[in-house]
Amino acid sequence: MLLRSAFNIAVIASANVAIAQPAVQLFGQARELHTDRPIAHATIIAMDLDRPHDRTETPCDTSGRYSTRLAYGVLHKVEIAAEGYVTRHVLIDLRDVPHAERIQGFDLLMDPTLFKPVEGLDHAVFAEEPTGICLYDRLRRTLIWDDAYITSTRKMFQAFLDPRPSADE
Repeated sequence: MLLRSAFNIAVIASANVAIAQPAVQLFGQARELHTDRPIAHATIIAMDLDRPHDRTETPCDTSGRYSTRLAYGVLHKVEIAAEGYVTRHVLIDLRDVPHAERIQGFDLLMDPTLFKPVEGLDHAVFAEEPTGICLYDRLRRTLIWDDAYITSTRKMFQAFLDPRPSADE
């Protein structure tokens, strides 16, 4: 799948129910798409789409690792950015997570990948379209990535995701 190759994604229900978790813990490691090398000092930018000025910037460490919290009851746009790379974003919809499920909490693993601009291709699609959508599934009682959306956008993103030789190689 396109996005599975572009993001390693998992949802883990937290085991500790004694302490209420007021937010989803989003964590992972930013990597370069074609080399799988960590991207030091990338930035994860989370914003509330209803209040775009309400944003949190979380820097990745020298190994590309990050950890940030996302509030429940909000539709989040999460951008992954690094100097010299095309910025990408996903939507994480936490508006429909029932209060009873919020007590247990969720850890959301997202290992985003970025790539350098490809000459001759218009990268505006990444500013306009999310590369993934995560939402709460009431039947499974967990957060899931919308595979139907990912499949529908696969062709749009494929030209950018095909392996290309790097100038560094």
